[in-house]
Amino acid sequence: MKMYSHICITVICIFALTFVGCTSKQASFTGEVNGVAFEVDPEFTHAKYNGSVLTIGATQMKPYLAGITFFINTNGPGTYLCNEETFAYNNHAHNLAWYNVIGDPHNRGNNSILYSTNRNNTGTVIITSFDEENKKVSGTFEFRAIRKEGGSDVVNLKGAFDNVTIEYE
Repeated sequence: MKMYSHICITVICIFALTFVGCTSKQASFTGEVNGVAFEVDPEFTHAKYNGSVLTIGATQMKPYLAGITFFINTNGPGTYLCNEETFAYNNHAHNLAWYNVIGDPHNRGNNSILYSTNRNNTGTVIITSFDEENKKVSGTFEFRAIRKEGGSDVVNLKGAFDNVTIEYE
């Protein structure tokens, strides 16, 4: 009976160690909007790459119901200035950052407000790791974006994304 117990414990330990060693680092996306902290569940982070344009985004920002998207013309790590308000997606992009408030309690008539960088309201995205083999991207961001329609409201955002899975197009 003792022999059976030792074998069972040994098998359980080997099984546990195998899976502990195989876990991969989970994606994270955190930051601040006008000084108020936010975080995003890993399942709501995303990145797409078509060979020249990297799109990185996060939705369901807590405590906000909002999203951030970056469109970066890149092929690897570096610092990218976001100073445009429009983009073209067919293998070329103007570097751009968006912040979209999906449910703003102060804006009862319209449930979506889009803020964007432009020539006067700029920012940077720093890609610190672009791992094509493991399909992961990490970096930091900081930008000032202006409301696209109906106002001159400005938001300031900064934060970091880590280990976000890249989907290749």
